[in-house]
Amino acid sequence: MRVLTYVAGILTVISEKGFYRGMEEKPSFITGENFYYEPTLKQQDGIALSAEQTQEAEAYIEAFNFIKKVPSLPKVVHTVDKYGNYLGLKTPENEEVEVSSEPFASTGYVVWDFEANGWYEATVVNGITGAIVGEMKNEDTQNCFYVRKTLIDPQLCTACQIYNLAQGRFDIDIEIVKKNKLIKLTQDFSVFIKSIIGEAPVSEISSWNVQEKEARAWVLDTEIQTPFIDALLTGRNIEGETKESLINIIITKADNYKAFYGQQLGRLHVKQKLIENATSVEELKFITWES
Repeated sequence: MRVLTYVAGILTVISEKGFYRGMEEKPSFITGENFYYEPTLKQQDGIALSAEQTQEAEAYIEAFNFIKKVPSLPKVVHTVDKYGNYLGLKTPENEEVEVSSEPFASTGYVVWDFEANGWYEATVVNGITGAIVGEMKNEDTQNCFYVRKTLIDPQLCTACQIYNLAQGRFDIDIEIVKKNKLIKLTQDFSVFIKSIIGEAPVSEISSWNVQEKEARAWVLDTEIQTPFIDALLTGRNIEGETKESLINIIITKADNYKAFYGQQLGRLHVKQKLIENATSVEELKFITWES
């Protein structure tokens, strides 16, 4: 034990390793050694101090800030903030909390579950409306809270899923599902048609109606002027291609495209009706452009 020896009002300092540091009237902390002074007092001869001597020595120590302790090193641990967001290895401050481990690998946002004492993939829900607002909770989401992402149906849009606080689950708004399904169906239809058309530039596509109009007019009257087709024929400069053969190509392509587009448009209308008439979310899940 580190000891202060009291003799006739003078304190003798002994270090942690037991080395004699001398007798001082105003002892001070000695830097360079990891030791501190303890208020354990005894006389040099081992006789216990009287109450008066003890009081005098303790007052002396206190007056000169004699009791010194080596500060403990900051504790570096896995830390989360008050929302459960992982902060890494650091010393917890303010409302930060020590947790047992770092988050597991995940494709979603992972937060610490204070109640279950573990990690889980989370999503942020508005505490008033029940709407899903994102993944990370912060100062801007004061009225929000975390729920487990596993409660969300991944096959449905987040806008149609409203958290039911009383039931602890997400309720599905089928009308929103239908609305988003119709939008997605139309988008997929457009992508499909574009994939069939290919990489033709917009300027070329916009000329198809002009080509068809001139071509069909020429079939009815070969004397009619067809400035666009004439220029196209000259520009193509394909050996053996005549105006008549080019016009036949234009009309054939136009007829084939109209037949194909009409068929696909009819398919779109059927699926739109299926969505509008659906009575359950499970039914809607199976209605896609590819199905």
